[in-house]
Amino acid sequence: MAFLTRHSPRHWIGFLGFAVLLLLPLSPAHAGPNGSIAPGDVIAVQVYGHSDLNVTTPVAADGTINYPLIGQVKVAGLSIVQAGKVIAQALSQGKFIRQPEVTVYIRENLADQLSVLGQVGRPGRYAVTTSNDRLFDVLAMAGGLTQAAGDEVVVIRAKEEGSNRRVAIDIDRALREGGPGEDLRLRPGDVVYVPRASMVYIYGQVNRPGAYPISRGMTVRRLIALAGGVAKGGSTGGIKITVRKEGESQTRGARMSTLVLPGEVIYVPESLF
Repeated sequence: MAFLTRHSPRHWIGFLGFAVLLLLPLSPAHAGPNGSIAPGDVIAVQVYGHSDLNVTTPVAADGTINYPLIGQVKVAGLSIVQAGKVIAQALSQGKFIRQPEVTVYIRENLADQLSVLGQVGRPGRYAVTTSNDRLFDVLAMAGGLTQAAGDEVVVIRAKEEGSNRRVAIDIDRALREGGPGEDLRLRPGDVVYVPRASMVYIYGQVNRPGAYPISRGMTVRRLIALAGGVAKGGSTGGIKITVRKEGESQTRGARMSTLVLPGEVIYVPESLF
């Protein structure tokens, strides 16, 4: 189902996203695989005796961080010791602190991360640890699914070949019945993609005509309800569905119980009386 409603199990993913942010501990400090800082890493900078200058910040794509008082500092390619010395020197030269003692840690390393893309609250890169390596944990950290999300989540495995590389998971079924997605363990380098739901269109005598995300099993009745119901002067008799196939438009009649399909256009006519 494409909407996060009180009646859908999917609304719990959004709730868990908030809870995970409150409860998730910081990743242990560690250096990158070659001992250097890389774009995408999250580093913590601590200045002894100056807690107001202690920050945790991501390293931008250009290899810099934005640090209080001194502005942009290039840290990519440096070891954590070298980065600490560069920041200390800048603080000293700017006459902000006479003899600063600066320590730098890598909190989240690019090599230990995966990407979450598409219809989630906070797309981006997230650290993978043994405590949060399951699909639902990662979706929760990314803010849960948006209202525009489709029924399926696609995981592109970083270390697989051929057809095994792409895993499609029916998210509603996995939540409702405990399908394979519930136990799917993720690995660094994986990509989690949440596609946008397919759209269906409704025009004519409804209160809110336009495009709506389609959900599995959606009927004309449900679509009309989403569109605010039949407008005054409208009629549920004579509803038409138009779809474009092979370059030609095909129109057929529809009842309230008729299932609607992606890309279809539903027209609700005026009442004849």
